[in-house]
Formats: sequence, structure tokens, C-alpha cells
Amino acid sequence: QKTGFHTKSMLCTPMRNRDGKMIGVFQIINNKRGLFDESDVEFLDTLSVDACIAIENAQLHESELEKQRIEKELEVAAAIQRMILPKDIQQIPGFEISGMNVPSRQVGGDYYDAITLPDGRMALVMADVSGKSVPGALLVSTLQASLRAYLESSFDLVSLVRKLNRTILRNSTDEKFITCFLAVIDPKTKSLTYVNAGHNPPLLIRAGGITKLTEGGIPLGMMEYDKYVEQRLDIGNGDTLVMFTDGITEAENDKEDMYGDGRLDALVKAKCHLSAPEIKTVVFDDVKKFTGDVDQTDDITLLIVKCCN
Repeated sequence: QKTGFHTKSMLCTPMRNRDGKMIGVFQIINNKRGLFDESDVEFLDTLSVDACIAIENAQLHESELEKQRIEKELEVAAAIQRMILPKDIQQIPGFEISGMNVPSRQVGGDYYDAITLPDGRMALVMADVSGKSVPGALLVSTLQASLRAYLESSFDLVSLVRKLNRTILRNSTDEKFITCFLAVIDPKTKSLTYVNAGHNPPLLIRAGGITKLTEGGIPLGMMEYDKYVEQRLDIGNGDTLVMFTDGITEAENDKEDMYGDGRLDALVKAKCHLSAPEIKTVVFDDVKKFTGDVDQTDDITLLIVKCCN
């Protein structure tokens, strides 16, 4: 109404590519010669393939740019993960400790650590952030930095986990959270104190049996929560603690069967006489044997602790 423009005639024809698939529509209005006719339709038909090629090339270019952006994000996330994972684990008297992380092509956000405390105890952590890519890696980085800072001063485990929960809650979105198992080993008293914040229950193998360490509470960053509880266990010679992420138990073979908790339980129970590094290798090799040629879709992370006297 403001411009005074009037549609007097209109021609719409399909825009088809070389395969005959319609990817768009030509819409032409107000033929200066009067009404549109068959010659106009034929003319647009001759333009159709060339127009489709130009559009599809533009779409492919845009897709390639997006792919490059995602790959760069994944490279950044992978670099963040490599920086926060321990390069060497310092051993403590009476224990063998061995860990590993094998990242998938996508960044999963696994984190493990074994941190020697000033009083000779050792803090153990195994964690997995929901979601992938850069946001997940950054959230794990927040957990690692906060945990390291809190461990600098005296602490009790439950209060520490509460602080971590509040920290992650403040620094994450609604759909992001971290499952986390946090424990402290005391080589003097041969004891293990732990809190399991919604993580895959680690396995404590001793005297031919398996105890799953489940006491704790909800994952970090889900909501305000102050009901975390800890459990203390005595550790004896030969006792073995196996901590892992779901990249192991949820690994799939070509039939889409999962590796599963039962297979892991049976394996570590049968191999608990081996050293910590050997158990780590046996578990990883068995997972790869199970999955065969299927691509790894999640990080595989293990931390093995074995009492040696």
C-alpha cells in the first residue's frame, strides 16, 4: 500500500537439479510484455539446473565451513583434556596406582587424577561430564581447578563434595552435570574414604568378592544438594580398586551389544592377582577385543589402585 506496487501476473515453476529433485521454486512477477506464457516456462526450465548447481555449491561450502569449525572446537577440547590429565602418577607407600585415558574422536569430557596430599594421603578422582565437545571439556577443567584449589587446605570429604557441587552448579547450564567419584587413601591406616556423586560404582575386589562403592549422592551440578554421605573402608593386602567411566561398560560391538557391567565384573575378579598396570591393560584390551572394528564413540578411562602389603 505504501509503495503502490501491484502484482499483475505471476509465474511459479519448480527448480530441479540434475537428478530431477526439486530444491526450490522460481517465482517471477509482472512480465513487462503482459502475461506469462509457455516460452517463459521453458526459459526458466533451462536455468533450473544451473541455478541448482549454484545453490548446492553454496550449501556445500557452508557445510564445509561448519565442519571445519566443529573440528577446530574438538581440537581445542582435546587439548584441554590432555592438559588436565596426569602425565605421571606419583606412587604412595604400599600401593600400586595406574591410570589411562584413551579419547574417542569426539571429546567426551572424562577426567581422572591421583593427587598426593601434603600429609601423605592421596586423593583419587574419576569423573565424566554429560555432553561432549568444548563445553564439556571446559566444565571438567573447572572441576579440576576447583578440586586442586580445595585440596590445598584441610578438608573433610563430604564438605569438599558439597563445595564442588555448588561450584559446578554455578558454572554449568541446566543440561550439564558431572558424575564424580572422589576418594582419599591413607597409607598409614590402610583405609579408603569415598563419596560417589552419581558415578559408575567403582569395584573393590577382595577375598574373591566384589563390593560396588555406591554411597554418596547425586551428580555434581544438577541442583542444590547437601545430603552427600561418605563411607570408610579398610584396605588389605591384595585388595584392588577399579575406577572407570561408561566409555567401557557402554562400548558397543557390531551387533550393538554393550560390553556391560557383568563382563567387567567377571574380568577384574578373575585378574585381580595381577599388578595395577597389568589389570589396566587387560581391561582395555578386552574392551577393544569386544568392540572389534567398531569405532570408539566415547572416552575410555581407567584408574586402578592395588594394595601391595
